[in-house]
Formats: sequence, structure tokens, C-alpha cells
Amino acid sequence: RASPARLPLLEVAPADAPAAAGLPPPALAEGFLGDEPLEAAEGWTTLSDDFVAVWACQTSHSAAGVQSSPSSTLDDGLMNVMILRASVPRSSILRLMTTIETGDHFHDPHLEVEQLG
Repeated sequence: RASPARLPLLEVAPADAPAAAGLPPPALAEGFLGDEPLEAAEGWTTLSDDFVAVWACQTSHSAAGVQSSPSSTLDDGLMNVMILRASVPRSSILRLMTTIETGDHFHDPHLEVEQLG
């Protein structure tokens, strides 16, 4: 029996892919927040860097036994955005991944947590 073809986990198209295919650019790109650039809109911050992970959570558990955002609750109206930059050592990334079940990763100095609401 032949095994099924493996699909890529993430596929990123070049920015000019719609134009190259003769398609209009995505409608979301222009005028999404009016004529202001995103960074000029009130309260927005733009981060430019290389990231290993960016994870937004509104609940404390993302799966059974995985406390991805231990301080989150459904009724507080807040979202925790966790940021892991590419400059973090691999040993720290491994430690973060092995402590996510207990929620101890949340106190790691390499993990940046922004609370939005």
C-alpha cells in the first residue's frame, strides 16, 4: 500500500504571488485600519525581529495538560501574547517546551508576555 503524500506544515507564498498569478492583491492589505499605518493607530506597537514563536491565548489551557497561559481566564477580556525571539538559545527553547505542561514556562526570562485588552 502506498503511503499518502506528505503536505508541508507551513507554506508561505511570496508577497508578489497574487500579481504573478494575475490575481488582485488581498483586500485586507489596504485600508484595513483606514489610511493610517498600523503603528500610528492608537495603542498599537509593531515588533520587527526574527521570532521562533508568537502565541496568543485567551484561555489557560490550549490542550489537556498544557497550561500555555496559566494566568488567562475566559471572562477577563484579556489576551496574553507570548513572544519567543530567534535570539533565544536552543537550550532555553527546550526548557520552555518541557515546562509548558506545568505553566512554569510563563516565568522564564526569555519568554516575553504582553497582556492585551
